[in-house]
Amino acid sequence: MSSISLSNVSRSLRQVYYKKPIPISIKYKNEFLLQKQNEVNTIQQRWATKKAGGSSHNNRDSPGKRLGIKKSDGEYVKAGNIIVRQHGTKFHPGEHVKIGKDFTIQALQPGYVKFYTYPERPERRYIGIIFDPNDKLPRTPTDPRSRRFDLIDLITYNEKLKKSREYAMNLRQNDS
Repeated sequence: MSSISLSNVSRSLRQVYYKKPIPISIKYKNEFLLQKQNEVNTIQQRWATKKAGGSSHNNRDSPGKRLGIKKSDGEYVKAGNIIVRQHGTKFHPGEHVKIGKDFTIQALQPGYVKFYTYPERPERRYIGIIFDPNDKLPRTPTDPRSRRFDLIDLITYNEKLKKSREYAMNLRQNDS
């Protein structure tokens, strides 16, 4: 054991008082120094020579989720384009639009984006796709649904169907 004076060690030590004399050993630079305590009821305890580094809280951050409106009102979209990314249903799906499991609203058909509300539920905002930029949403319940390819002209089809029913009813009445 090397000879180290206790005066050098005692600069960074404090005294703790005890009722009974206790022989103790002090660890200093991986060596133990024995100190007899016959007359003084104190032990030497080393002070910290450097302040302990504190841990910081709330020091983390996650990247943004890029939520929001991706296509504005009247903008042309292709089928599959994302119109809105959102958490929850701030916007509800309308005509020719679908909502994903993460509440993303996508276009099902190519056309123009239209934001609208129903008069019965003004607190709900809807997004739909229209094929003509001059069309209006919401449509009245009596209006035919808009179809992309106009394979069936519903107005003339319904008129012809109505006329054929009237004709069939007239034939039945004349036969009876």
